[in-house]
Amino acid sequence: MTRRMTHAVRLLLTVVVLIATAACSLDPTRLPVPGAFTPHDAYNIKIEFSSVLNLPARAKVDSGGVQVGVLDHVQLEGNTAVAYVEIAGSTALSDNTRAELRQATPLGDIYIALLSPEDRSAATLRDGDTIPLRNTAPADNVEDLLRSMSNLV
Repeated sequence: MTRRMTHAVRLLLTVVVLIATAACSLDPTRLPVPGAFTPHDAYNIKIEFSSVLNLPARAKVDSGGVQVGVLDHVQLEGNTAVAYVEIAGSTALSDNTRAELRQATPLGDIYIALLSPEDRSAATLRDGDTIPLRNTAPADNVEDLLRSMSNLV
């Protein structure tokens, strides 16, 4: 092999390694999808849950039937699952807002529902604030739903 050929092979291998490395770090959930919700002037809040089983990546965040945000990521802190959520800047949420994991249909995707309390406090959630575990409820799983339906029948 000539010196020139050796240099070309090394260059080619370097390019292949760089492309493979870039492809491995690609997160398809971060790619823009036409028609997908993107919160404008977003602020971030944390929501503590006892369980986020089956919560999909980029799950929608809903308040009063309107999508106001999107799930960024979930992180385990001790025995608590913390959902990091991006909320549209035009959305004002009371600091005693409740959060629940819900499903639109028995086999549908789970989403985060934000529920306004009857006694709204004057304070609102700001960037970096947390909805604590005491103000959240995990989703019912399909097995529990089917069990309760069988008891009804």
